[in-house]
Amino acid sequence: MKLWEKQSVFLQATRWTVDDQLSSADMLKGGHEGHASWKMKDLRKQVVKEKRSGEITGKHVLIAMICFFGLIIAVNVVFVHLAVKSFPGEEVEKSYYQGLNYNNALAEKARQAEKGWHLLLLEAPSVGGDPFIDVKLVTKDGKAVYGAFLEGELSRPTTDSGRQEVTFFPLKDGVYRAKLMPPNTGYWDLALIVRESTDGPIELSAETRINIQ
Repeated sequence: MKLWEKQSVFLQATRWTVDDQLSSADMLKGGHEGHASWKMKDLRKQVVKEKRSGEITGKHVLIAMICFFGLIIAVNVVFVHLAVKSFPGEEVEKSYYQGLNYNNALAEKARQAEKGWHLLLLEAPSVGGDPFIDVKLVTKDGKAVYGAFLEGELSRPTTDSGRQEVTFFPLKDGVYRAKLMPPNTGYWDLALIVRESTDGPIELSAETRINIQ
C-alpha cells in the first residue's frame, strides 16, 4: 500500500472516531435534556394538582350556602315554636268562632241596652285585710234589682298573672258583694255578667277598670 493511501485510511478512521464520540455526546446530551424535560413536566403537574386541591369551586359555594340558609331556617323554626308554645296570641278562647258570631253579639248588646240595666261600683278593694268589691245593680229608671246572679273576673290589663274569678252574693237594696283573694296594688280590669237566673240569658255584660291601693 502506498504511503498516501495509508494516510487516507488513517484520516478516515480518525474522522469516524470523532464522529462516533460526537454522536455519543449528542445522545447523552439529548438524554439529559429529555430527563430534565420529564422532571419539569412532573413538577408542573404536581403544582397544578396542589393548586386545584385548595381552590374554591362552585360545589363548595353551593354547599356553604345550603348550610348557611339551613341553619337560619332551623333557628327560626325553633324560635317560632317556642313563641307559639309560650303565648299563642289569643286572649279569648275560641276567638275565631266568636268573630264568626259577631252579628249575634251585636244583637245581644242591643237587647241588653234596651233592657237598660247597669252597675254602680260602690266599694273598690284595697290591699290588706279582707278585700271585697261592692256593686249595685239598677234598672234604667234607677230602681234596685233584687235576686240577680252576678259573676265575673278580675285581671290585669296586660298580663294573666293574678287573674281570679269572682262570684257575688246579694246584700240589700240591690247591692252585691264579692270577696277576693288579696290582689296586688295597681290597675285591674273587672268584667261582670248579670243573669236573672243561674241558667238564664245574660242580661248585662259590663267592664270597668279599678285602681287597687
